[in-house]
Amino acid sequence: SELCNASLQPVLDSIEFFHNTLGRHVELTNLVIPGKNDSPELIDAWLDWVERKLGYEVPLHFSAYFPAYQFRIPPTSPELLRRIGRHAQDRGFKHVHLGNI
Repeated sequence: SELCNASLQPVLDSIEFFHNTLGRHVELTNLVIPGKNDSPELIDAWLDWVERKLGYEVPLHFSAYFPAYQFRIPPTSPELLRRIGRHAQDRGFKHVHLGNI
């Protein structure tokens, strides 16, 4: 909510509804922003939720952030993205993809 003035819970509820109730294919993309959502604790909390609610087969995409317009923090390093991807695979996620690198 800090970056976009929105609540995450309705998004999570919708993802779970489409996947589990309607049986729809979902793929999840996480834009990794340095200093905002790249901590091991936040990544693990996200993976915990996906594991618990959706399972290991849901495709996960981790994309690098690049500065644009007025948001000028440094871009996501390729190495950070690779570490996150390996960590997700080590946890058992079957379809982990990296983007913007």
